[in-house]
Amino acid sequence: MYLNKILPVIFSPIVVVFALIVASLIFRKRLLAAAAALILLLASLPVVADRVLLLIQGNVVRLEPAEVPRREAVVVLAGSLGYTLGRSGPMPEWGTSVDRVFAGIELMQADRAERVIFSSGNYFSDDLPAEGELARELAIDGGVAEPRIILSGRASNTADEARLIRPLFGEGRPSIILVTSASHMPRAAAIFSEAGFVVTPFPVDIDIPLARRWHDAWLPDARALLKTDTAIREGLGQAYYKIVYLLR
Repeated sequence: MYLNKILPVIFSPIVVVFALIVASLIFRKRLLAAAAALILLLASLPVVADRVLLLIQGNVVRLEPAEVPRREAVVVLAGSLGYTLGRSGPMPEWGTSVDRVFAGIELMQADRAERVIFSSGNYFSDDLPAEGELARELAIDGGVAEPRIILSGRASNTADEARLIRPLFGEGRPSIILVTSASHMPRAAAIFSEAGFVVTPFPVDIDIPLARRWHDAWLPDARALLKTDTAIREGLGQAYYKIVYLLR
C-alpha cells in the first residue's frame, strides 16, 4: 500500500549517495565512494536535471486558457501549500506550485468550465485551513462566483484525489481540465483516466528554462539536485501505477 511512498525515498539521489558512502566505509572500497561522488555530481548538474525532467514530463508547453476546449469542470490538484511559523501562530505559505491555483482561476475567468474543483489536499491539522479553502478565497478574489467553486475531501495522494472527486459527477465519463505541475501531469492524467475521467491536461509549473548560460548549465547546483530528485520520484510513481493498473 505504501510502496509508492517508499520507493522514491529508497532511490532518492541523496539516499543512494549516503548508502554508497556507508558501504565504502564498511567494506573499505574506494570505488563505492567514487561512485557516490559521481552520482552526486551528475544529479546536481542543471543540464542533467533538465534532461531527466524532460524525459519524465515530456516536451510540454504552457497553454493559454483560450486554447483549451470547454469541459464539465476544472480540477486543480493540491500540493502548493505549506505552513510556516508566524508571530501569532502558523501562517500559510504558498510554494512555486501555486501556479496550479492561478491557472485554475484563469481557466474559469476564460469560461472553460461551469465549475472548478479544488482538492483540499492533506490536512496539516484540523485547526488549520486546508489548501482548498485558501484556494477558494483566491478564486473568489479573482472573480469566480462562490457557487461555482467546489472543494473535494481530504486526500493523501493523487489516487485519493481522483477517488474523492469522481462522486461529484454523475454517470458516464465526465470531462475535466486537469491542472497540476508538468512533472506530475503524466502520472496524474493516467490516474484520473483510470478513475473514469476524460482528461484534458493543463500542465503548469514547467521547471525547464528556455536556455541556460554554460556556467549555469554545467556547475553543480542544489536546486538541480532537487529537480533530479523530483523527476526520479515522478518516474517511479509512473512506473508503479502502470504496473498496478496492468495487474488489475
